[in-house]
Formats: sequence, structure tokens, C-alpha cells
Amino acid sequence: MAIGLEKYNADEKGRYEMINKSDTIGKLAEALSKMQGELDGVTKTSKGYNYQYADLSAVWATIRKPLTKHGLAVTQTTAFTEDHSPVVITTLLHTSGEWLTGELLVKPLKLDPQSLGSAVTYGRRYGLMAILGVAPEEDDG
Repeated sequence: MAIGLEKYNADEKGRYEMINKSDTIGKLAEALSKMQGELDGVTKTSKGYNYQYADLSAVWATIRKPLTKHGLAVTQTTAFTEDHSPVVITTLLHTSGEWLTGELLVKPLKLDPQSLGSAVTYGRRYGLMAILGVAPEEDDG
């Protein structure tokens, strides 16, 4: 599915994001608030060149049980812009039928499979943490 950027508004750095929601989100907001109150930061378990980061599996390990406990679920799908850049679509669902969706455009450095896969995984990780309001633990070491 190709989408154009006309439905997006760019921020000052040229990034695009869009959020959609159900007509009401009161029950979803209440469940999300309770879930957030139980969460600690996501542990940074993966190593980059000179840094540590919380990979996608670490995020899921932190959120999976609290999500389920509060009747929440997340789906993540992708679409592509006309220039073939991936858009990660993260949807937070509640058992009441309420939902909230965020779309995050990610721009890979190249259009080869490795770069596209890395960009989508990056978008999934940050889209997931953003829609749930969770962050990695800080480390001063």
C-alpha cells in the first residue's frame, strides 16, 4: 500500500507522524494509566558501537504482561510512501473496542532489504514505546 505525505505534517526536522483514534478513548486511557503505573523503564540489553539500547524484544518483555492484565493489546503493521519509505503503524487496542493509532515514517539510508528491515524494526521499537509512554532505563555508566 503506497501512501502520500499529504496527510502528514512535517516537524522542524522534516519528520512526519500522524495519530488516529476511536470516537472515545476513556476506557483505554484508564487502562493505559494503570498499566503505566506498574511499569519500570525498559532495560537496555543490546550494545551498539559505543552505546547500549533497549531492543524490540526487551520492550516486549517489559510490557507484555501489564498490557494483558489491563485488557490492552498492540498491533504493528507497515505501509510505504510513494518514495518507498516505510511507515510503521502502531495501534493500541482495548477490550472495550477503543483504539489509538500512531504512524511513524522512517527513512532508511538505502532501499536494500537490510536497511529497510533495520528502519522498520527501529520504527516498531520507538512507535511501541511512544504509544505506551514507556522509556528505556537511564544508565550513567
